[in-house]
Amino acid sequence: MPIFHFKGINAAGKKVQDNVTAADEIALKADLADKGISLLEFELIKEKRRSNFFAVSSRVSSGEFVTFCQEFGIMIKAGATISQCLDTLRKQKFGTVFKNAISDAYEDVLIGMPLSEALRKHKKIFPDFFCSMVYVGELSGTLPETLSKAAKYYQNAQKTKNDAKSALMYPLFLVIVIFAVIVLLMNVVIPQFNSTFEQLGAELPLITQVVISISDFFTNYWLFLLGGIAAFILLLGLFRKTKQGKLFFNTLSWNAPILKGMIRATVISSFASSFAIMLNSGLPVLECMKASENIVGNAYFQSKFKYATIGVNNGRRLAGSLESTGLFPPMLLEMVSVGEQSSNLPQVFDVLAEYYEERNKQAIKKFTSILEPLMIVVMAVVVLLIMLSVFLPMFDMYNSIDQGVGL
Repeated sequence: MPIFHFKGINAAGKKVQDNVTAADEIALKADLADKGISLLEFELIKEKRRSNFFAVSSRVSSGEFVTFCQEFGIMIKAGATISQCLDTLRKQKFGTVFKNAISDAYEDVLIGMPLSEALRKHKKIFPDFFCSMVYVGELSGTLPETLSKAAKYYQNAQKTKNDAKSALMYPLFLVIVIFAVIVLLMNVVIPQFNSTFEQLGAELPLITQVVISISDFFTNYWLFLLGGIAAFILLLGLFRKTKQGKLFFNTLSWNAPILKGMIRATVISSFASSFAIMLNSGLPVLECMKASENIVGNAYFQSKFKYATIGVNNGRRLAGSLESTGLFPPMLLEMVSVGEQSSNLPQVFDVLAEYYEERNKQAIKKFTSILEPLMIVVMAVVVLLIMLSVFLPMFDMYNSIDQGVGL
């Protein structure tokens, strides 16, 4: 239970001050009133907690955030106060950074700050989208429903992300296998055959000469090659974390021939789902647009979508503003236009969210069905080329021997 330091006046008219425990501000006033003390001022004494500096990670996992929303919604529905919910949640087995953020919000709520405002102080943990929904839920008295919707959204978003990652796992495994096969052939098999060819003085075809040159490079400079690859991956990772790097890679993936179908389906599905939740929570269209810029998490989408937000802010219709970005398919634009004309946008986005969620699943399956056989073909071609470089000189030698015997 939190500790408050208060100053007040007792029944004898004397000023008093002390530290007392109370569930919240209301309970503090009630307890002091029972003792005949009129409260003048108070402050919450912050408890000692583990520093974020010693945290293993500063990131909050999607699983933790979903659990937070679910449990918060359940406790609110059961009749618990916001401060009681936060007090319970901050004691859960969350990461240090997340627990400290919840504790900060709890302390702010105790002194009368609205929940949405307390959460906005931790923008890296509680997104604007979530805080906006909580704000509307507070105003409309629908906070339990809002938290349940948020939990469902983040749960679906995490599932979509996991599905996309799973779709990439097998192709990534094939890439590793291809690389391992190449290293084995170049460092073990080819040098042995090269030694044999040199002893026999065989005339080597061009493909064999190229493969042997590559093998020599692998053998003589493998340490530099390994260091170069490690440095390249490190620099690539650092560049990807920058604003320019995110925009570059997101633009590349948005337009990549095989990848773009899955990327676009994932982004549009996320947009439709989040927009539907915000509209159904009571947020105005413009506020939904502003929040959507950061929800999707795709820098290329954000760079284009901001112009749609400007268009809506200038009084343009939503469908026209979305169309001007070139990001959305005609079917979505047509349905949004119909929704605007019929004043039925929330229901329209509910349908769109469900439809594009299914389309996203299909896009992931299609991506996997195309990429897996493609990677197998690439691996087969690489191995075939290397094997040809070995066997072609051998065939030439056998033919020479046969011709010599025939003579």
